[in-house]
Amino acid sequence: MNIQAKKSLTAGVALAVGLLLSFLIFTSKPKPEPRNLPVAQPPLVSALTVAPSQHQLPVMTQGTVAPRREIDVVAQVSGKVISVAEQFADGGFFEQGQTLVQIEDNDYRFALSRAKAKVAEAVQLLATEKGRARQAKREWRELGNREANDLFLRKPQLAAVQASLMRLRRIRGRQS
Repeated sequence: MNIQAKKSLTAGVALAVGLLLSFLIFTSKPKPEPRNLPVAQPPLVSALTVAPSQHQLPVMTQGTVAPRREIDVVAQVSGKVISVAEQFADGGFFEQGQTLVQIEDNDYRFALSRAKAKVAEAVQLLATEKGRARQAKREWRELGNREANDLFLRKPQLAAVQASLMRLRRIRGRQS
């Protein structure tokens, strides 16, 4: 017998043995026996008939209580406190427009008069600076030149004095 035939015969025998073993394994296994599953018992509960009533439940706790709103009252002017309303206390309630603290107005009146004096001084300085600017312009024309230096015509000095006066008027407007 040749080698090719031996290989084919060996492969055929191995295939037949494998098929036979597979058939025996599948057919010889035991069939499962049907079992009855236990019936689930419903849970046992107890029922109560209830009626509305009032109870106080004690609750023991700890922590920090914080207000919903906090307000810092700051005076815009300095001075001695003359009177304080009863409502001006931690947790106190008050109405809009109600006077809580009254401050002596001597310091305020003094500051106001000082501010008015500064404004008057700035107005006088502005008038002086305008006069100096006109004088400088006239002198420059008399020299015979047409184009003048801004510094010689005192434009920066005039702008600085005007800005200072505007700032003082804004501050005074807030104090009034």
